[in-house]
Amino acid sequence: MTGFSETPLYLGLPLEGIHAIEASAGTGKTTTLALLYLSVILSGVSPENILVVTFTRAAAQDVRERIQKLLEDVRQWRSGSKAEILPDLRAYLETLETDPLLLDMRLREALVVFDRAPIQTIHSFCQSLLRQMSFLLGAPANLVLVPEDQPVLYESSVRLWRSLFYGRDSRLAEFFLSVWEDGPGGWVRMFRTASARRGSPETCFRPVEEVMEQYRARRQTFREALGIVFPERSREVLPHRVRDLLGDREIPALGLSYDDADLGETFPPGEDALRELLGRTLQSARDLQEVIRSSFRDLAGTWKHRELREREVRGIATYDDLILRVADSLERESVAQRLRDRFPVAFVDESQDTSRDQSGIFARIYRDPRPGSALFWIGDPKQSIYRFRGADVGAYLEFSRQAKSSPPLRLSVNYRSSPGVLHAVNRLFGRHPSPFLLEGVSYHPSSPVSGRKPELVDPAFSGSCFLVYPGRGPKDKLDDFARVTADEVDRLLSGKILLNDRPLAASDIAVLVPKNDDGERVAGFFRERGIPYNSASPGSVFHTHEADEIATVLDALLSPWRMPVLCLALGTGLFGWDARRIDGLVRDPEQARPVQEVFLEASRLWRTHGIRAAFRELFFRMGVWTRLLSAGRTRQRIDRLVDRIEKAAGQFPTPPDQHRFFSRARLSPEGESHEETVGGEPGTGVHILTVHKSKGLEFPVVFVPFGIPEKTRKEEEAFREEDGEDSDQSESLRLLYVALTRARERVYLFCPLNRKKQSALDHLLETDRHLEGRREKTVTEKRFFAMREALEEAFSGVDGVSFFEPRESSGERNHKTPKEQGKVEDEIVVRSLAHPLPVPRRVTSFTAIVARGEDSDAWNGTDPLIGDEDGEDLSGNLVERPGAAGRAFGVFVHGVLEEAGKWIVRYKKAKKISPSRADVREWLRSSFPSRPSDEVGGWTASALELAEQGLCTPLIPISGLPLADLLDDRSRFEEPFLLRLPDEENAGEREVASHLRGVIDVVVWSGKTVYLIDYKTNFLTAEGNPYAPESLERVLSDHRYDLQARIYSGACRRHLALTGNEGEFGGFLFLFLRGMGRERGSGTVLWTPPKEGGA
Repeated sequence: MTGFSETPLYLGLPLEGIHAIEASAGTGKTTTLALLYLSVILSGVSPENILVVTFTRAAAQDVRERIQKLLEDVRQWRSGSKAEILPDLRAYLETLETDPLLLDMRLREALVVFDRAPIQTIHSFCQSLLRQMSFLLGAPANLVLVPEDQPVLYESSVRLWRSLFYGRDSRLAEFFLSVWEDGPGGWVRMFRTASARRGSPETCFRPVEEVMEQYRARRQTFREALGIVFPERSREVLPHRVRDLLGDREIPALGLSYDDADLGETFPPGEDALRELLGRTLQSARDLQEVIRSSFRDLAGTWKHRELREREVRGIATYDDLILRVADSLERESVAQRLRDRFPVAFVDESQDTSRDQSGIFARIYRDPRPGSALFWIGDPKQSIYRFRGADVGAYLEFSRQAKSSPPLRLSVNYRSSPGVLHAVNRLFGRHPSPFLLEGVSYHPSSPVSGRKPELVDPAFSGSCFLVYPGRGPKDKLDDFARVTADEVDRLLSGKILLNDRPLAASDIAVLVPKNDDGERVAGFFRERGIPYNSASPGSVFHTHEADEIATVLDALLSPWRMPVLCLALGTGLFGWDARRIDGLVRDPEQARPVQEVFLEASRLWRTHGIRAAFRELFFRMGVWTRLLSAGRTRQRIDRLVDRIEKAAGQFPTPPDQHRFFSRARLSPEGESHEETVGGEPGTGVHILTVHKSKGLEFPVVFVPFGIPEKTRKEEEAFREEDGEDSDQSESLRLLYVALTRARERVYLFCPLNRKKQSALDHLLETDRHLEGRREKTVTEKRFFAMREALEEAFSGVDGVSFFEPRESSGERNHKTPKEQGKVEDEIVVRSLAHPLPVPRRVTSFTAIVARGEDSDAWNGTDPLIGDEDGEDLSGNLVERPGAAGRAFGVFVHGVLEEAGKWIVRYKKAKKISPSRADVREWLRSSFPSRPSDEVGGWTASALELAEQGLCTPLIPISGLPLADLLDDRSRFEEPFLLRLPDEENAGEREVASHLRGVIDVVVWSGKTVYLIDYKTNFLTAEGNPYAPESLERVLSDHRYDLQARIYSGACRRHLALTGNEGEFGGFLFLFLRGMGRERGSGTVLWTPPKEGGA
């Protein structure tokens, strides 16, 4: 538990009335709550009578564990053990005048009944009240709870829309559509935030109709005057919105756009009367907007109360309905008195996230102060960021003003962040007189713990805790900021940056983004650099694609003798069987029997050893594990699903019961977000999450790569700002505060401005002052340099704050023009290193080797083979042709030849003879039908022709037989190999050398001699026949295919020697498919290793 450096004054608060405690980020809010709870226990109140309300299950569990541990520590300390407690708590306990024996008894009794302590979420609290006190509250006992309320609220919105506009003037609906473009769908959020109240919906809308008539009359007068001044011929000079106003159709009302205020400037001089009419019309529109807004708020509340009763008749209720029912019942004083007697003391944690109805519940229970009854209202309005869920910071502030301690008691010592981070945040928010644009929400600087020292050691930024980066220039895009973030994270994870004397780990870093789409932008650059990361996956793991496939596999394990369900399981992405392979399984019982035996064995293990043992056996025997090793997210989801089934085994012991549990879980509408790790073990990656999800968390290093950009401005939000109410910009300021206060050691604050507006930072830094008199050409350039000046001014003299200068990555350098590269190179200062950099180890391709242009005879097996496999064909003999050509076409041909070769082996095994050329042609055409609508279909005829030539043309260099006659059970297709190169000596130390990985197209035997075959689909250009044997010999030499043959043959010969195979190596045969069949020996060339040396 965090130690306090100041005397906790709140421990002396009396148990009477409402006490508001404002706990800024990192000031020990949960510890404060636990200590207050202890003081109430010691005063003689039982845990069963102390209500603690939080807003998430995880928070409720954390509070429960912290309180229980505190009670146990204090009891042990009082019994004389060496339990550690806070010095200030020890001083408080020693000042208590209560009989020590009585204190010990209260602690013991509290621990005995603590499991029954009501520490729960607000919705759980209301649900338990409705269940235990249904008669007193007048609530039905048989309501079905609907977990997801979005469809219910939308249905209510549609009904309200119909009741308002069906059968009425259509212009009223058009006017509403100009305010809420989504129609009834745009009202869902308003329904969620409106406070339910009794009343008639019809009476709420009468003021709107009266003002609407006034607006309609003024607009008609303006239209008539406009038609006189601008006859039909001269109306082209009018703005688009004014011309539409003169048309026959009623359009959305004039005056709802900010641009309408400048319409009068388009009138010619001397038309002052027309401008005055326009001004009256616009003012009338603004009056109408205001009346609509205020009336609709009342309308939403009355309609919400009416819909609650209608859902009660239908026997359903949402989670918010639980709140409304309890709040409605508390209108009766007898009910409030009963609850106050039941819970004389209550704590509301994170109270800034309450809605108006939720705060109303506690206001009604504890509105009459009396000795022995108290409510502790603990929260921080600066962290109210859940307005979209119904949180109402205005309701929080109104309730706080009723507190006995007004202004609220504030916790001022921050136990989370380093002094540098705190000083920067204090300067940023403390310098503005109204930092959050909301009356009642002010900023009071927090002080660090005395003696707090930085725990992060970074030689590159020694002493810097708050790094600001506005970008290299005004044209920087969001991808540029995401790339810089990935490069800096890559540097932090180099092993040289230390946190508490250990290398900084990926899980110590968090990237906070405004939206999930922004997180995916950063994740893409993390994947390029191989950085593991954790990202939140919305919804339940039972609602994923992997859950659908696991369900199909469970069906097969329950009935492995049923071929239909077995085929469905094999067709999932887990096993990856194609239709042709499954069809062969169905037609051949001998082929199906081994597969059924594997599923039967896994089914037996499910019954005897559990589901995990069954999947382990099944995936190992069927070769699934190897594919899952490279699919981290899929593997984690499967592990999580199997773990869920295992945990349910206690309640559902048999496989059929567990299958039913899994099916019900997949049908459940309740969604729970879960974190998935990409590129590493679960939980070991960089955390990528939205600012909303980061609330309540803390991390050593925090990146805010996109700042907090301005939201799309909506008209109803503008009304809020004019009235001084909560607004999007105010919430953006609170989001920025939450993001910056998640960091313990370091913050990276980036400020993208290209097509974005950082309204929160603009407000705090007052960048408008720096825009005056700027000479830059574009608005973006002016904003960029104004922001930079404002940042320098704001953080001037603050220790620990510096401007971040990112290093340039290779990927970023490749995106620059030669001119830009030259400019950057002039600015680079080259430094010498104390020791040589290690040779990078990379996976490369033969094409990249060819690009190096070294003599193949000099290759000795120690070259690390550095190269970039970027997909470009570097062989000079290749010419790109339209149609059936290119890399993708070559891959398609290779796939056709692989499938055809496997078919030939099966054909020869079944019929004991080789297929004829006609048989091969017929199989190819039936297996790969032409599809003209598909791009691949355009290749089909050419690909099949090349495949037929490769399989049926005699191979003169080896035996004169076609490849179809040489294929047998010993043949291998697309055979991979891994060739380790000799280790290296470096400064007397042995270093593990590189590995070569390759794939051989075909391995074929002719008697006891083995040959390697490589297909080529290249176009060759030369006079005469470019595919003649003598021409191909020059191709091998000129384009280094002899190096490819040497590497592949070396792998084959090493394999023969290690396995003790009696066969001998015959050579490497290149088949240039486009040249085969032209003349005898055309398109084929055999490379054999030199006699004096090996490969």
